[in-house]
Amino acid sequence: MCEDLVESLIENAEIWSRLSEDQFTEKCVEFVTEFTKVHYQIWMNQPEETDLYWRQNVICHNTIQEFLLRLVRCMDSKDLPSVLKVDLFEQIQTLVEKYILSNPTSFSNLNTILSVIKKVPWCFIQKLMMVHSGALMLKCIEGQCGKKHKGQLEDEENIDEWLSDDTEDTLVLNPLDVIVAVFMCSDHFVQQELVQKMSMCQIAVPFLLPNYNGSFYNLQWALRTIRKKWHQTSEGSETSIIEKDIVTHPMLAVTFIRLGDLQRSKSAFLNSLLSGSQDHHSFFTHSEMEGGHVPRKISNGLVELSWYLPQKKENEGRLLEPMVVMNLRGDAKSLSTQVGFLAEVSSMIFVFVDDIGKEEENVIATLLKSKSIFFLLINIKNNKTEAVTRRLKHLKSICEITRDNVLVRGMKNDAEFVSTVLSSICKAERRYVTLEGMSAACRKLGFYIDEDYQPCKAGRKNAEKVLSDLNPDKIVELKEKIFPFQGLHWQEFSRIEKEYKRLKDTGEKTPLEYAKELEQKKKELRQKQLENELSPAIKMFIEALLGSTNDERLFFLHWMKFKLDSISSTILPELCEKLVTQIRRTNGKEQLLNRLSRSSLGLEHFLREIGQIYEASFYCSDPDLKKHLTKLPNAAADMLLSGFPVELIDGDVSNIPIRWVSDVLKQVQIKTHPDTRIFVLSVLGLQSTGKSTLLNTLFGLQFAVSAGRCTWGAFMQLICVDQHMKAELGCDYIMVIDTEGLRAEELLNITNNYEHDNELATLITGLSDIVLVNLSSESSSEMQDILQIIVHALIRMKEVGIKPSIYFIHHNVSDLSASALNFSGVTKFFKQLDILTQMAAKQENKEQTYTKFSDVIHYDIKKTMKYMPGLWHSQPPMASVSSGYSEKVFELKQIKNCEEIDNLEPALKSEADELARKQELEGLRKL
Repeated sequence: MCEDLVESLIENAEIWSRLSEDQFTEKCVEFVTEFTKVHYQIWMNQPEETDLYWRQNVICHNTIQEFLLRLVRCMDSKDLPSVLKVDLFEQIQTLVEKYILSNPTSFSNLNTILSVIKKVPWCFIQKLMMVHSGALMLKCIEGQCGKKHKGQLEDEENIDEWLSDDTEDTLVLNPLDVIVAVFMCSDHFVQQELVQKMSMCQIAVPFLLPNYNGSFYNLQWALRTIRKKWHQTSEGSETSIIEKDIVTHPMLAVTFIRLGDLQRSKSAFLNSLLSGSQDHHSFFTHSEMEGGHVPRKISNGLVELSWYLPQKKENEGRLLEPMVVMNLRGDAKSLSTQVGFLAEVSSMIFVFVDDIGKEEENVIATLLKSKSIFFLLINIKNNKTEAVTRRLKHLKSICEITRDNVLVRGMKNDAEFVSTVLSSICKAERRYVTLEGMSAACRKLGFYIDEDYQPCKAGRKNAEKVLSDLNPDKIVELKEKIFPFQGLHWQEFSRIEKEYKRLKDTGEKTPLEYAKELEQKKKELRQKQLENELSPAIKMFIEALLGSTNDERLFFLHWMKFKLDSISSTILPELCEKLVTQIRRTNGKEQLLNRLSRSSLGLEHFLREIGQIYEASFYCSDPDLKKHLTKLPNAAADMLLSGFPVELIDGDVSNIPIRWVSDVLKQVQIKTHPDTRIFVLSVLGLQSTGKSTLLNTLFGLQFAVSAGRCTWGAFMQLICVDQHMKAELGCDYIMVIDTEGLRAEELLNITNNYEHDNELATLITGLSDIVLVNLSSESSSEMQDILQIIVHALIRMKEVGIKPSIYFIHHNVSDLSASALNFSGVTKFFKQLDILTQMAAKQENKEQTYTKFSDVIHYDIKKTMKYMPGLWHSQPPMASVSSGYSEKVFELKQIKNCEEIDNLEPALKSEADELARKQELEGLRKL
């Protein structure tokens, strides 16, 4: 009996491979059940457990071949009796080998399909990490019919095939199934990264995931990185920009579900609702999109989120406040658990229905009794008007449904019906909720919440303990108490150290005497630093950093970052707005700038404090304290290797804590390999030209781009190169350095900004193998300013034998404009560089050596110039990242493989080389 079943499966493998998942599962369960009935009575007393075991461990594939091979691999399971394992293993192994030998071609074809399916998630992830809006275009294989047409001669063509569907053999998966599968197979930090990129692409993000075992998985942690900006309109019609963490900010939560099949797509309607009058964008996948028509296998019951965010000038009738839109996938009649949850947490719930039967009526009656405001969106079929009317009358009698609760589509087009729905939302009573607050309802229903993961809870507890006394209204005073080591003594130390390197104000003293005097002052300042006690917050921070497991430490640092960004978002935007209004005025600008700097608070301030404690500890006589503090560089190295940015240059005082940075990098060297090869890439550019965004998009990094905080100083982040790419790229790690903006307008005339910019550019250029120079094509004067700085830095590097590669990245240039520039603008651009080279050479007393830009650095016009289109498609805050931008960034990423990299002087350096060179670069500040 069992052998007949297996033979039947094998003989009809092609038919079996096309069965639906449910049909295939039932047939395979039948096979296993019959086998156990015939051969072993040992499991007959536990039929339900037997059935469940095979469903979960074996029967999850769409081809009989994969099923048989999977069955073989499962024979080693401890859950099976040993006798059954041996017999079943032998029989199935024999049958698999027999099938493969007798059907090699069929097996090869189906195996190819399986291998392609396995690539689909990686295709999705790769596009998403590029921040490509087409990440959900996942068609895998060209139709066999289409291939056949291409290979036929005209006289051999079969006219009957002209009308055949070229896509019938194409392998397409529903994008929602891919999303669910990828998220269920990803860890917490990967989920978080994916959600952030989906949000940037304006792709709806998962909130409630259906699990294979019937349970549900709520994503809270994964959404923590999303911050949204929008225009808030006050009563006086004045607008201001608001930036908030979407998990904790109270807003309207509007849910959309459907009952039964619809004549028009619910998700397509939601896209029109969110797009408004602007360019249409597909926030939610729908049936008219690629793969949207494919029946869903595992994503029914999925709840997705997207956001409506007001713009500066909204049309009349548009909503003037943000709202989160929740979309339930599948027929709500069969998803009672999800419907109950959404009714509990939503501000409003809209139900799409075309025909009201008994089941639909029961669901509607239940929703009318919930605390969510209820709306019924009806698009009545021609022959169902009377039946729907009767049901509505009955609902009115038992639930008191009103005319305002029922919105009839009738002959309205999408735009008109969108206006109707928006009008209902605007008029409805307000009930604001937070996504974080919805976790209570999740726990009540037994859903698993990602933030209930123990290391996540431990990390959050530690972060809350560290920040327990932090009051946003007294941030300046609290910073002085929390970070005493980076106060006035560190500022004075930095000033004296610069003078120690330059010896500009020797006066009547000899340089040696003056240097000794400055060295003594430095020691005194370090001793004064040691008179400070470690603040309770820093003690708890160090304890959490050193006393946690790897997972707990990662969650702790992320929680610290989220909470500090949240505090900054409540303080800095207002100060920045005031500073902008003061740009043309001298009075009050310096005080505002000082307040802005002192009010900024991030994870880097905690790391800067422990760095200063470590530096000062070398002047300390307490051996126990020294021993304890020697662990700090090791912890910072772990952070760097885990993907966290670590401060290289203190942006507040423009100084590098050399001992601290060097020891951190030495620990990185110890934790990796003595001969670790590191390739250094950095970016320079004017303020707010998208330097951090460019690096984040290039490599999927986490440099700060929000919370009202720009980059100050410079930060380094390590990227581990995959094993199979190391030989091709010639390095083990890529170190990416992000820098503060040059020519910051608010700093001009207040500090020695030009000297500061030249120092920064010189240092970063000296450390780098490749320098990306961000240029905005909107201002020729600003472009000339930054080019002058870069030329100065390159001349100084040439003088000390360092020759980095340089690329000029022109932003906000369309493809057509780029073509024009290639022909008409490049020559002019390099002529300008020649003039700037002559000016810089004169200032450096090298006018005889450098007369044109090619004397400073070798370049290839075609390869050195890169053009990037604008970041956003349409207007923020509802805009997605332009696919053109992400594609150009991907092209830029390929420069590491270009031939000119092979000619870099010096070649890729090891970590030891990097550390040795830092001592040499200290002398660069004298230049």
